[in-house]
Amino acid sequence: MNKIYLLVIVTTIFATFFTGCEDQEDTWDEFTGDGRIRYTGVCTDVNLKLGWEEVTLTWKNTLDPNRENILVEWVGGDLTGDTLLGKDSESCIIRKLDDVTYTFRVFAVSKDGRRSLGVEAYGRPYTMKHEALNGFTPVVTKWFPLGDDKLVLFFDRWTNTLKDAELKYYKKSNEELVSLLLTGTDSILSQKFYLLEDIDVNKIVSVERTGQLDDLPGVNIDFPSLSLNIHDRTFNSDFVREMQIRYFVKELDEDFVNSIEVLELDYDLSTLEDLLYFPNLKKVILGKNRYLYPAYASVVPQSILTDTTKSRFALEVLHEQKNVVVERYNKHYFPYEFSALTEKGNPELGTLNYIMSQDISVTPYDPSGFNAHPEFLLDDNQATVWYPQQSSTLRMHELVIDLGEVKKVAGFKVVQDATDPVAMKFDLKHYFRPSVMKVLVSTDQASWDGAMYDEDNVIGNTAGEITLLRMKEPREIRYVKVIVSDLVYFANSSIILADFVVFGE
Repeated sequence: MNKIYLLVIVTTIFATFFTGCEDQEDTWDEFTGDGRIRYTGVCTDVNLKLGWEEVTLTWKNTLDPNRENILVEWVGGDLTGDTLLGKDSESCIIRKLDDVTYTFRVFAVSKDGRRSLGVEAYGRPYTMKHEALNGFTPVVTKWFPLGDDKLVLFFDRWTNTLKDAELKYYKKSNEELVSLLLTGTDSILSQKFYLLEDIDVNKIVSVERTGQLDDLPGVNIDFPSLSLNIHDRTFNSDFVREMQIRYFVKELDEDFVNSIEVLELDYDLSTLEDLLYFPNLKKVILGKNRYLYPAYASVVPQSILTDTTKSRFALEVLHEQKNVVVERYNKHYFPYEFSALTEKGNPELGTLNYIMSQDISVTPYDPSGFNAHPEFLLDDNQATVWYPQQSSTLRMHELVIDLGEVKKVAGFKVVQDATDPVAMKFDLKHYFRPSVMKVLVSTDQASWDGAMYDEDNVIGNTAGEITLLRMKEPREIRYVKVIVSDLVYFANSSIILADFVVFGE
């Protein structure tokens, strides 16, 4: 019996050995009723490399002496194409492709015209429409004409993908076409902004660029000429918002921009560059409407700019080129002085025609045994404050002031608590001064309107600071509703305010 088992095992080993030593090809035969069918070997390892308006396909051929050609086909949307290559080809560059995603198929073709199974690859070549180019630097990011012969240019930072750039424009004096080369080491670009003189701003000004993509190293891309729409304006969103609130305008249109001779700015902004858009500007006033407590004016936070360098350049250009006067109160916007600024110190409030009232209601109500003294808001006395009890939950406070009868109101004086920010810097009151409040007005309490351009009004919130909220024009009202939210400091939340006083014309 053991001999029989041994014979079976040896027979199996020899059968396996001789089978494994046969010539292995990726073609194969099948037998049917009509005889022998021979299939063409399949191409393998198809790889696709994306290029500029082209792709490169590579693959590996299998061992098949019957192969006569390699066929490559592609389809993308309504676009199709093919090419027939030699039997030993293992790569193909397909050029002049459009901005679509293509399907590429590679076939081996036998001498009798039989195709192998097709192996597919998918890809979209890079073109001018590719989203990878959307973020490519325009080089010139913003521009401001000054009269008809000067142009202020703001530049993007130079990037390694930018190979060449130049600005083309016509001189105002002799109509000569000028090509101003811009490079990464050029002194013009290194300044980030530049005043270009003797330029005809009413003729074409364009930026020419050649660059590369990180995904296509070594491939130079000639971008279409970028024409600057010199008389278009692109305002920063925070600057637009400041103008809308202060001047009660919906948009900064041509009439508004051309009518402005004096602009007042008071609160945080990203930059002052948009002042260059106002052709008839004569004066800029910074921080005039932030009435800081005199004893604290040098130690409390001031209004800030995100980009002081760009803002300084804009003010210097306005001052030197157009004689625009720039008045700066306290130390708002710039931590230093420079020649374009006229220093004005701390502004004085002046005389207001107060409309006094003793009737104020507040919700939510004070808890039993505690009095936040909301009536102190009406006494025009900075030493007395409304200060609700601290809570572990956030509250929305609604205060309704009754003037007793319908009166003509021009605005509202808002006064912050004046706890000393130096001698009493650890007092929790410093964390509960509001910086935003809603102000609504009514004649009958049945319907309420926003008092200013927007219901939400920014107010200065340094120690003892006074803010005047002026309506666009005096209005006949009886009731004023003030809405403020608690502020949070660690586990405590509360609000504190010294005065909210109505004034007339």
